[in-house]
Amino acid sequence: MKKGILFIQLGTPNSPKVSDVKKYLKEFLMDPYVIDLPWPLRFFLVYIIIAPFRSKNSSHAYKQIWNQRGSPLKYITVDFIEKMKSKLANHYEVEWAMRYQQPTIIDALSRLKEKNVEELLLIPLYPQNADSTTTSSLVKCNEIIKNLNWKVFITPWTYFFDKNFFIKPQAQILNNYNLKSYDHIYFSYHGLPVSHIEKISNHCKSCAKKPTCDIQQDQFSDQMIKAKCYRFQCFETTRLICLDIKIDFSKVTTCFQSRLGPAEWLTPYTVDSVWKGAKILNQKKILIICPSFVTDCLETLEEIQGEVKEQFINAGGEHVDVAPCLNDNDLWISELSKQLILDATV
Repeated sequence: MKKGILFIQLGTPNSPKVSDVKKYLKEFLMDPYVIDLPWPLRFFLVYIIIAPFRSKNSSHAYKQIWNQRGSPLKYITVDFIEKMKSKLANHYEVEWAMRYQQPTIIDALSRLKEKNVEELLLIPLYPQNADSTTTSSLVKCNEIIKNLNWKVFITPWTYFFDKNFFIKPQAQILNNYNLKSYDHIYFSYHGLPVSHIEKISNHCKSCAKKPTCDIQQDQFSDQMIKAKCYRFQCFETTRLICLDIKIDFSKVTTCFQSRLGPAEWLTPYTVDSVWKGAKILNQKKILIICPSFVTDCLETLEEIQGEVKEQFINAGGEHVDVAPCLNDNDLWISELSKQLILDATV
């Protein structure tokens, strides 16, 4: 049977112009998996409050990272896809798409259908599982496949935070630094509203606001929670990478960035954590890595290297290094393609 893969990224505006950023924000934030409010409230919040007021600031932020090739998220993904195609040419038809904006999921799936793909692997490029990323992407794909009247066998990836093909390249990136020279290492993950975690289970509801993850400490805990709880998966990602690089857990902090709006989000916040590190704990040199992103984007290139770095320096810190995302890293490409080829031959 002919096999295909669709890699899915979150999205990026078509340009850093205010109008394009506003269009992107409206599409992104009107997704009920992103803002889980009834449609009228969501519409009012997005169209009347967030998009008009946030688009100008977001446009300015995008302009800081935009270059001749365009949006880093898009052109780095193109480089990643080209390398993956060369590795997988004898095993899969490979396409990619953005959940929001271009290239669209419907165009990518239509091409795979035209190529007579009978088995389809859906890979949202989000290591940890969240409704606002993974679920939204997979639901959209299934809706489109149904509308295309395409009879295809689908295998979805819901996460890969604990897989060796992800952990090993992350560890290699960190090992490129002299880790002993840093006062602290921050593992910064994209945040989520606490409400997204609380609805998973009663256990998650009681755990969501604690400084550590209860379920991570209990190897016999509910496997369903482990598969669905984004917060657990972030803490576990940190643990697995630290085990690989053999670093003392007391030297690392798991924290969360990119909060939006007045709702309560997962803590500790990255920007507050680094401020405390410099101001109270007298940290002078830190390293930040962002393992919820496989591709450098606005959140890593502008937020972390801008706002967060500035906060640390203003609080008395002296030096911040930000580790790159996996991007089109050769080990990442090699390990991921090996796994996919193995899957294709089973």
